[in-house]
Amino acid sequence: MLALTECRIGQPGIVAAAVNNPILDWIDIEDGDHNKMPSQVPGSATSALDAISRSLLQLRKRVFQKPEHYFDPFASPLLFLRSAGRDVPPAPSEAPLDDMEYLSFLERQDFYRQQVALSSFSGTQHASRDLDAREWQEEQGVRKTSKRYPSAALGLRLPPFHISSGGAAPLEQQASELTQRLKKSFLRQADAADFGRKVLMDDEIERLDEEEKLERHARDNEVHSKAQLTQCRSKGLWDESAEGRGRVLEMVRWLKEKLM
Repeated sequence: MLALTECRIGQPGIVAAAVNNPILDWIDIEDGDHNKMPSQVPGSATSALDAISRSLLQLRKRVFQKPEHYFDPFASPLLFLRSAGRDVPPAPSEAPLDDMEYLSFLERQDFYRQQVALSSFSGTQHASRDLDAREWQEEQGVRKTSKRYPSAALGLRLPPFHISSGGAAPLEQQASELTQRLKKSFLRQADAADFGRKVLMDDEIERLDEEEKLERHARDNEVHSKAQLTQCRSKGLWDESAEGRGRVLEMVRWLKEKLM
């Protein structure tokens, strides 16, 4: 997702991004997490989605040596736009690679034990003194907060995005979330471009005349069109099937339009 960073104003960079079934947040991939599955997926497909999630978890273990590596925004691009919602979990129970890593591991374990001890004063009971990664994540809870990205200081202008996702894909919600957060970023950048123009409250917008309302509506539509999401009931793959080729051609036409 270099499109989020390689878009500096006045310099060569990415001017349009077409992505399909992207993995946007490795942190949210959990084994058997039915709450994050698309609502339109029938119960008979649940086991298949579980299998995909398990495969992604295995892939995550192979690609990232430590949890902190997939907590990096360049690995999980949604973290550019919001917080992770949890702290980096403890290191896995495998033996550390060297003496320094072992000392770091002991310090982390001591810190987690202190947190458990402190939380017990507030009535929180723990079944184990040595929390593993999943237990620590559950203890932390979900606290995802939006980020104002990109800040004006970075000198970035986000390119238009066209995101496609399959309805049967386990990461469908990540594609939807990226689209919504990109729209908010585009709106902030549009507001920043109107520097000096008053930000109107809802009641003030209602009092605008028809011409001003149409102008504002056209502006909002233009901003929202910069983050498009296409979803289909199938897996939405760009493969050799007729449907897959059609999806690729649709993206080619969109890119051609943006590059002309």
